[in-house]
Amino acid sequence: MVKKMRWLILMLESATFICPLADLMRQSLPIRRHLTVFKSTKGKSHPSLASVFIRLADLYNKTGKLRESKFYSENAFRIYSKQVPGTTPEEIAGGLTEVSAIYEGLY
Repeated sequence: MVKKMRWLILMLESATFICPLADLMRQSLPIRRHLTVFKSTKGKSHPSLASVFIRLADLYNKTGKLRESKFYSENAFRIYSKQVPGTTPEEIAGGLTEVSAIYEGLY
């Protein structure tokens, strides 16, 4: 499952440089399906899940789907705001920085 999450994150990060935005939106459906499976296995508060939420928020922000971008940003923020065992302060700070950059783009 960890390999699949790394693949999802890598795909989201690299796809923005390779694919037109319309193709990215078509790819978001399989990513959301994988997120559902990941949530059921790792739980709704896993830091890796927040990282994928940030990538989806950024994707939706770039395609002008601001409501969806805000939704995924808020979910990432909710996860990073909680003290999850095994999460380093640097990881939390980095995640919150990314969430704030997306919020800045929304408003």
